[in-house]
Amino acid sequence: MADTVVILGQQVGDDYTTMAAAKAAVPADIVATGGNWIIQIRADANYGKIGAIPQSTTDSTHKLIIEAFPGDEVDGSGVGAGIEQINVSDLIGQTNVAYTTDTIFRNIKIITSGASRRAINMSLGSNIVFENCFIKSADYWAVVGQNGASVNWKYINCVIADSVINIRLGNPGSGANYSFIGCSSVNSVNNAFDGITSGSLTVKNCFGFSSSPDFASDVSSGGANSDYLASSDTTATAEAFSTGFNNRTSADFVDYAGGDYNLSSSSQLRNYGSPVGSSIGAILPPVGNPWSHYVTIPESYAPASSITGYVGLITEAVIAKLSSGDQAIFWSNVKNGGGDVRICTNSDGTGQLPVEIVSLDNVGETCQIWYRLGTYTGTGDLYLFIGNASATQPAASATYGSEAVWVDVARRHHLIANNLTDSSGNANATSTSTSAGIDSPIGGSTLLSSASSKITYPNTTFYNSTTNQLTIKAISRIDLVGVADFDIALMDLAVKLWFDDSGAGSRVGAAIFTPTTLSVHHNGIILLLHMTAQRYLYT
Repeated sequence: MADTVVILGQQVGDDYTTMAAAKAAVPADIVATGGNWIIQIRADANYGKIGAIPQSTTDSTHKLIIEAFPGDEVDGSGVGAGIEQINVSDLIGQTNVAYTTDTIFRNIKIITSGASRRAINMSLGSNIVFENCFIKSADYWAVVGQNGASVNWKYINCVIADSVINIRLGNPGSGANYSFIGCSSVNSVNNAFDGITSGSLTVKNCFGFSSSPDFASDVSSGGANSDYLASSDTTATAEAFSTGFNNRTSADFVDYAGGDYNLSSSSQLRNYGSPVGSSIGAILPPVGNPWSHYVTIPESYAPASSITGYVGLITEAVIAKLSSGDQAIFWSNVKNGGGDVRICTNSDGTGQLPVEIVSLDNVGETCQIWYRLGTYTGTGDLYLFIGNASATQPAASATYGSEAVWVDVARRHHLIANNLTDSSGNANATSTSTSAGIDSPIGGSTLLSSASSKITYPNTTFYNSTTNQLTIKAISRIDLVGVADFDIALMDLAVKLWFDDSGAGSRVGAAIFTPTTLSVHHNGIILLLHMTAQRYLYT
C-alpha cells in the first residue's frame, strides 16, 4: 500500500492546524496502514512541541516520518518549516519516555530558547534519525543525551548552532548509540561536539566551529568510528584523528556573519570526507532557495574549445564522473522525471540556463538532460540544482524552457518511443509505416522497416537564408540481412545516400547540391549541403 501523507498547516484543505492534533492522529499500528505515516509541516506558522509520541508499531519499511512540506525545507540559517518555541523544553523527546521506533525527522527546524530549555532530549527509543535539520537552543543545550539505555539516535547533514552547549552527551549508559554524520556544530558557548564516557559514539565528516572547544577530548572514545573532522581550533586536538583539518575559518561557510551556516561551494571541506566525495560539514538548501541540493558539473567534461551557442548533454555517464558522494546526492534527491532540475552558471542559483529534460529515471539512474550556453569556454563549472519536490520544468516556450535550448536549429527530434515532436517548437513531423526502434546514445530512434516507411515535414524552409546552408545530423543503424544496399533520400532535394554492409557510400543527385562535408559511417551520418537557390521540403 502507498504511504499515508497528512499536512500540518493553515491552508484550506490541510489535514491539521495544530501539532497536538497531528500527533494524536498517529495510528497505534503504522505497519497495518501498509506504508509510512508522513506528517508534512508547512512554514506558515511556528508549531508547538512534539515531545514524545506514544509508541506505534513500526518497522524498517513502515516508519513515522515528520518532514517539511515540499518547498518549505529549512535553509542554512534556520528559516523554513518546523518547530520554533520560546521558553519551551524538549521539543522532541522526553526524559524516561520511550519514543516511537523507526522515526525520521527531516528538512525541519527545531529551535527553542529560555533557561534550561532543551531542543532535543534523547531518552528512550530506537532508530531515531534526523536528516537535514537546523537545531538550536539559544539559552541551554540543543541536543542532550540522558537515560539512554537501548538508544540509537542518528544525525545526518544537520546544523546545530548558537547554543550554550550544542551537543551534551555525558554518561548516557552502556546501551546508548549516537551518530553524527556530516554535521556542522557552530558557535557553542561550550562543547560543539561532546564525547561520552559510556555507550557508543560515531562522529564522522563533521565540522566544529567557534566553540570552546569544538570537540571535547572524549570524542575520541568513538575510536575508529570517528574521523574526517574539521575544526576552527589552531592546534591538533581530539578532532585530528588520522584525518583532520584544523585552523578553519569562517570562509568555509556561505555567509557566517549573516547566520547562513551552509558549507560554501568553494570550501576545501567539500568532497574531502569519507567515503570519497563526501563533504565535511552540513549542506542545507541555500537561503531563500527551495532547492535542497546541487552538484557541480565541471565544464571540462565537455570539449575544451570556445563555442558560441553550445548545446551540452548530461547523461548518467556524466553523473558517474562525479564523486560517489555527489552521485548519491543526485540520485537520492532529484525528482523522477526531472521536474526540479535547474542548471545555473553560479552556485547561488543565478545564471540559469535553458534546459530540456528528455528523460530522467531516479530509480534506474538514467537521464538525458540538454542545456544551452550562450558562450562556452571549456573552463569553469555548472551547478545542477535538485531537491525541490514542488518544482516543475518551465513551459517549453519560456525563457529557460526546452525550445530555448534549440534556438540555433530548425528541427530537433529525440525520437523517444517514435515521438516526432520537434523540441525547437518550429514544426512537428509525421511518419508512415514506422515504429519505435532501439535507443541511440542520444535518445530513442524511429524504425523504418519497409519501402513505404518515411518521415515527412510540413511546407517550410529548412535552410539558412543568409548562407544558403543546410546541415543534417543523424545517427543511423543499418540492420538488414541479405540486402546489398539501402538508401536514405531527401526526395525533393534530389540527394541520395547509399549504404552497404561495409560502411562505404556514394552520392547521387542533382549537381546544384554540392556537399562540402560528407561523413558516412555504418552507424551514422553527418551531411552538410550548400544550395544555389531556395528549396523547400514538402510533405
